Amino acid sequence: MNIDKIGSFNFSAGINCKRIDKEEEEILRRLAHYGVKGTLNKSTDRAKLHELEVAEVKKENSVSSKFLTVSRAEQEKILSKTEKKEENAQFINPESATGAKALGEQIYLAIQMKKKIPTI
Repeated sequence: MNIDKIGSFNFSAGINCKRIDKEEEEILRRLAHYGVKGTLNKSTDRAKLHELEVAEVKKENSVSSKFLTVSRAEQEKILSKTEKKEENAQFINPESATGAKALGEQIYLAIQMKKKIPTI
């Protein structure tokens, strides 16, 4: 009876044992909170989380310390931009649009009248 030799296996040869640090673990946890699956690439996941958190800052309209990738200064900058947009939106209303339209018609009529008056 012949017994074949049992070969040894190196289990770690095909496995990439990547260590996840605490920051990356927190990023993955927060991505999961938003319903996004992480890629295990720290920079990619951090960029995606940043996009999601910026959108959240715009929704909340207040500065908070609960965001990982958006600093307080950046939150204030984002909120000041949205406030400026709201201020500009106040100037664009139907009443001012009708006034501008009436002014445009008056200028048009004045030009037409000048064309009809003969010069001496």
